[in-house]
Amino acid sequence: MLILELSQPPPDDRHPSTWRILGGWLIRAPEMHPVWDWYFLTVTHLRATKASLKRGCQIGRTHQIQLFAQHPDSEEINEQGMYGEAMLPANFSQQLSLKSDMEALVLLDLLVCQIAAGELPLNYTAYDGGQQMWEEAIASHLS
Repeated sequence: MLILELSQPPPDDRHPSTWRILGGWLIRAPEMHPVWDWYFLTVTHLRATKASLKRGCQIGRTHQIQLFAQHPDSEEINEQGMYGEAMLPANFSQQLSLKSDMEALVLLDLLVCQIAAGELPLNYTAYDGGQQMWEEAIASHLS
């Protein structure tokens, strides 16, 4: 069974000048992998903040969608507001050019609905088309 929980930034970091994560979903999906059950799907803005410079951004990109598997030995919400420790590299990551933070949050919610419906994989290899499925899903929501 797939369980989704909305993840919020820590209470002391909600100020937009320091917090880059706009929204995120914790996803529990033990059927997706034999070792880890939890995933974190997040959207961040790519504006420079007091806490971080704008680096690693593609020209003209405003937001980034990322999906991480969470380390199976971590069972608490950490200081970044994530359940456990993200395993790197990200399962999926794409920078986008969006009109607003609200458009980014709506896109995130649409992707979560597709995950819940079994239409988007949380785990995939470079050879099974999972990356392309995510890219096509995002493109379809933005067209």
